[in-house]
Amino acid sequence: MEEKLTEIFDTLDISETDRLLEENIQMNLDSAIKKRIKASVYKKSGINIRKRIIFKRLLLTATACMFVFICLCVIGLGDVADAFSRFFGFAPGYGIIENNQS
Repeated sequence: MEEKLTEIFDTLDISETDRLLEENIQMNLDSAIKKRIKASVYKKSGINIRKRIIFKRLLLTATACMFVFICLCVIGLGDVADAFSRFFGFAPGYGIIENNQS
């Protein structure tokens, strides 16, 4: 029954939809119905959600890499390497110990 209603509502044209929506219709939507509607909209519009997510992650990764590269260029690679060696040289319990016996 629900599948028939879904099929009927999906095939309505604009005038039929306007006539049905003249009244204020209140519906409670649960998460399953919202997911079905979202999937239907993406399917009808031809948008592939997975490609958009992969593109966003790739763009975020590229942005982060560029940010790190720019920071290293501004600060200087030698200064960053010296800061890390000093940090690990003085951090107790890391196993990297600075030799001061000379």
